[in-house]
Amino acid sequence: MSSYNLINFGFNPWSNFWKRNQTIFYLLSRENFVDKALFINSEVWPIDLIKNPKKELNQPRISNWKYIVPKRIDFKISIYSPIVLPFSSRYNIMNDITIALSKSICRGFIEKPVILLVNYPLLGMQRHVLKFFSNAHLKIFDWSDDFEHFSQDFQQQEVVSKTIKYYLTHADIVFTINERLTDRAKIYNPASYTVPNATNMFTFPTREDLYPIPKKLRDLKPPIIGYMGWLNDLRLDLELIEYLVKERPSWNFVFIGPESHELPLGANIIRYPNILIHEPVHYQNLSSILNQWDACILPNQINAHTMGNDPIKIYDYLATGKPTVSTRTAGTERVADYLYLSDTKEQFLKQLDRIIAGNDFISREKRLNIAYDNSWKNRFSDILSMLSPYLKV
Repeated sequence: MSSYNLINFGFNPWSNFWKRNQTIFYLLSRENFVDKALFINSEVWPIDLIKNPKKELNQPRISNWKYIVPKRIDFKISIYSPIVLPFSSRYNIMNDITIALSKSICRGFIEKPVILLVNYPLLGMQRHVLKFFSNAHLKIFDWSDDFEHFSQDFQQQEVVSKTIKYYLTHADIVFTINERLTDRAKIYNPASYTVPNATNMFTFPTREDLYPIPKKLRDLKPPIIGYMGWLNDLRLDLELIEYLVKERPSWNFVFIGPESHELPLGANIIRYPNILIHEPVHYQNLSSILNQWDACILPNQINAHTMGNDPIKIYDYLATGKPTVSTRTAGTERVADYLYLSDTKEQFLKQLDRIIAGNDFISREKRLNIAYDNSWKNRFSDILSMLSPYLKV
């Protein structure tokens, strides 16, 4: 059997939140054909730590800083965050030293054929990726979001678009998050396949003594309506959220996740006593927390940013068996028969009213079954089938 080393460049850092890229990397590393695996986080800049220590030392950025010194976390996997030396953008010699440091860390992982998994399309990381790209035995680009719409800066969008085009063109195989991105990817690379997100919820115990529920969440009185994930006004419909909170003052609304910036749900929302915005919790905690909720929500906007998405939270919600009300954001079409989809804020509230009144006509068993069909256990079997023609195993 041929043996490979695995190197990954991730958009999200290695953490206890188990995003898509980390999960795919981890499952690949468990295969017998992988000898060693290196997960490379996005770069960290000391100047950012000086300018904004609060942001850098909170989630999710703190997860990058944890690994500025490479750390081996099990018998196969090591984690590393490259440090960008001061003046690297101004002086070539500092940039060269930054790259050399990164390359020296990776030296022990290139003595065997490399499987290279790239999930990070921003220009800064490309200086590290390109050192391995041309010589990798197998180059995989995981297009897990429509990254160009992560910024409203047109110039930044252009840079990201060009970088994505490079990876699409040069990768051996491309995974995308939905059919819309697959159609775009196939323009540049016919070996492009849709690999939707999935859930790991089935792998975690629900015993609260193992993963205790934070007191602020434990003490809430029902009915509890919950959301988990990034708090980002590019994705979330703030008008819909405020409408729900205002119209049902006796309900508790919980939003758990990292904040993209200060007051991501708007300045008005914090004046309502029935809303709780909570910091991120470990993924292993979520099943216990969600089991307390009466309904889950996905109040996304329908825009360019969300059309390139396939929210993991949909599958996680379903894996708890809890009823879920959502706008018709990308990803919901795949499991539409197991969600309550809404086109207006009034319809969204009406669906929640029915659930709280006990009129949930989608069985818990059906939700659990469709979630299991969309578990990473099943999804990864598809990934291995796609990769097998490229590997000598």
